Amino acid sequence: MLNFGIKIVLLLLIVSGSIAYIGDLLGRTVGRKRLTLFGLRPRYTAIFFTIASGILIAIITLSFLLVISNDAKTAFFGLEKLQNEIQEKSTLLNQKTIELNQKTADLDKLKTDSEAIKEDLESKIKQRDEVQKKLVASRNEVAQLQSTKEKLTQEILKTRKGTILFRVGEPIISATVKGGEKPAATLNNLITLADRNYKSLGIESTESLIVVDPANLQEATEVLSGISDNLLVKFLATRNVIFGEKIPVVIKLYKNELLYKKGATVAVKEIDGSLSREKIEDDIKKLLAEVHVKAIEKGIQPDPSGSIGEVTYAEIYKLSNKIKLYNKKVELTAQAANDTYTLGPLNIEFKLKYK
Repeated sequence: MLNFGIKIVLLLLIVSGSIAYIGDLLGRTVGRKRLTLFGLRPRYTAIFFTIASGILIAIITLSFLLVISNDAKTAFFGLEKLQNEIQEKSTLLNQKTIELNQKTADLDKLKTDSEAIKEDLESKIKQRDEVQKKLVASRNEVAQLQSTKEKLTQEILKTRKGTILFRVGEPIISATVKGGEKPAATLNNLITLADRNYKSLGIESTESLIVVDPANLQEATEVLSGISDNLLVKFLATRNVIFGEKIPVVIKLYKNELLYKKGATVAVKEIDGSLSREKIEDDIKKLLAEVHVKAIEKGIQPDPSGSIGEVTYAEIYKLSNKIKLYNKKVELTAQAANDTYTLGPLNIEFKLKYK
């Protein structure tokens, strides 16, 4: 069977041919018979029929196409509308293309940012892993140090067990106490404090390790009760004490008397400024040793460390330079910098006399 389109074409050819034949036949007939139409000459009347038949063929062809084909209708009557729609669609397409390009650019940026974030995250993870490794190493080091500390503590305890901590006559604790103000409670507090200090060295014991003769304690309490002045109270060891042993003590009371007035001479030494600075320093230290001995003999009570005062090395260095610059023999006097009592400390100032 023939296609519908082919049938239409054949039909149009037949119709058009028939119209053309009829038009031609009419034209010849009009020409032979010399007929006229609308007052035209026979020749022009024949031409008119020929033209009319051609127009009729076109009208029939177009009418037929418009009846059977929607595409033909659109081509003749909806072409402008179609072009407008195409233009609108093209504009919309361009807009969508721009939007698509923008979305693509945003997507690329997001991909780039995502990669950067991923790299940063990986870097942070590496840093975290490194920190964790260091933390583990630090914890191991702390554990090792703790273990070492415990071992050293044990070794120190073992060493102390055979070491004399306090020698006979050495002060265990000392304090200034005002007479008449609850002396019994004050002395008991000093005993408790001395016991706590002794146990802090690493001694474990539930009983007091400071042993005081009750008669000595009672006597000291009565003396403090009967006066209103400040007294220096010292707890002195009555024998050599090894680490961990109980400490038998005796309580000694000292009046806080004026021993040196301000500017009083304590000791004097001649020093040669032509010697080396090291020798001059040694002579100054010898003078200070003499000051220590004389102050003790005078009655100044040293602190638990055995010191009666302090002179810094900076002072000794400055003084030695001053003597060295003179480069001759000088008389160096150590004198009390202020009024000094039994409780101390003895503050020293130096006076140079050039010879």
